[in-house]
Amino acid sequence: MSFSLEPKKKKAAEFSFSCGGWHQMLNAGVGKAIGYTAGPEPGQYTQKARADGGDFGCNDGARVTATEATHMAIIAEKIVSDGRGNYLIQKELLDHIERFAKWAKESGGFRVF
Repeated sequence: MSFSLEPKKKKAAEFSFSCGGWHQMLNAGVGKAIGYTAGPEPGQYTQKARADGGDFGCNDGARVTATEATHMAIIAEKIVSDGRGNYLIQKELLDHIERFAKWAKESGGFRVF
């Protein structure tokens, strides 16, 4: 299973994450901008209720506003900055998170499928 992020601004194109990569990024702190945090056990998470009823752990079209996308990008950039040289996050994932940060700023918000 993978996650497709569909931007509000179509010029940004679609962005994809593997299931593991999406959850790793959210668990690393990016999810805090959308009310998503890691749960007490591996594979668990908690999420604040959303107006659209969406769940960021599923491919159900949960909406991320432009403001939330910008906040996610800022946190993602910090994770990438802190993560370089830190072997807890693989270089390939850091590179992908870095691309996500740039994309999220340009997306105008997005939906998660």
